[in-house]
Amino acid sequence: MALNGHGDFRVAHTLEAIEAIYSASDGKCAICRKPPGGRKEKKLALDHCHKSMKLRGLLCTSCNTGLGAFHDDPDLMQRAIEYLKK
Repeated sequence: MALNGHGDFRVAHTLEAIEAIYSASDGKCAICRKPPGGRKEKKLALDHCHKSMKLRGLLCTSCNTGLGAFHDDPDLMQRAIEYLKK
């Protein structure tokens, strides 16, 4: 299992919880459902809520960066979805 993440963050969660998320994801990104691949993207990021620190799932670099660009704001993301549907 290869994950990106900050060491101190991972310490706050049990290895069993992280392994369960990985197993449930089948080693694929929770958003695009693709496995990590390519030269730059060899690992999945352990995504979490920045307020509660609750683990959400594993994300590829592209999807994780996309969420970050929208500041984890569902309303902002919904407006972007509506824009793309034009």
